[in-house]
Amino acid sequence: MARQAKGFNENELKLVDSRLKRLSELPGSDMKRILSKVTEDMQKDVIAAAPYATGNLKNSVYIKSSEKTARVWVDTTKTDKRRSSSKFNYGRTVEHGRVGQYKTTPYFYDVINRALGTLVRMINDKIRDNKINN
Repeated sequence: MARQAKGFNENELKLVDSRLKRLSELPGSDMKRILSKVTEDMQKDVIAAAPYATGNLKNSVYIKSSEKTARVWVDTTKTDKRRSSSKFNYGRTVEHGRVGQYKTTPYFYDVINRALGTLVRMINDKIRDNKINN
């Protein structure tokens, strides 16, 4: 049985992007608030889903959102103070594994994919409400 690649479905990302573009074209869309709320929810969900060994993963989830972009990522090189950690991102290794040394415990992509579905629903609701009000 072939191992399925971890990552995002390109078609889903295109759908999210097109819906965000449509939302940004609406007057009073409040896109910054929506992106901020969704990224905060994603961060909480990723932290909750992260496997617990040392607690380093739970302390290494970062978010950044602006008017048109949102980013959620895991970077253990910022929280792990050991010298050897500067070139070894434990969060990536837990998600993707490392040949012969580390077992994978996927937690990041599943959580983010579920959150993208929530984001699309929020956008669709906002677009629908705008059409009703105008």
